[in-house]
Amino acid sequence: MATLSVRRDIGYADKLRKYRIFVNDSEIGQLAEGAVLHQDVGEGPHTVEARIDWCSSRPLKLDALTSGHVVVVRSSLRGWRVVLALWYLIFNRQDYLTLELQSHSGV
Repeated sequence: MATLSVRRDIGYADKLRKYRIFVNDSEIGQLAEGAVLHQDVGEGPHTVEARIDWCSSRPLKLDALTSGHVVVVRSSLRGWRVVLALWYLIFNRQDYLTLELQSHSGV
């Protein structure tokens, strides 16, 4: 059994809202700013996705081994991109959130 940890980064956008986290299209929990969600997943390929309202991240595919994986989720509205908020909400909804595989121990 592998452990997947999803950590929400701290940022200005969506500060008071929670992101919904999905593994293989099933919701495993919600993340507030700065929170971490741990989930045991079976070995093999998995898809991780974050959503808020009608916006989301692009699916992140990972192959779970017996080691742990850490995925960081953050809003794309960082720095100067804050001025593009309306663009992301209307035309680029699947890139509103980003997922990054930060580390995987023991590999």
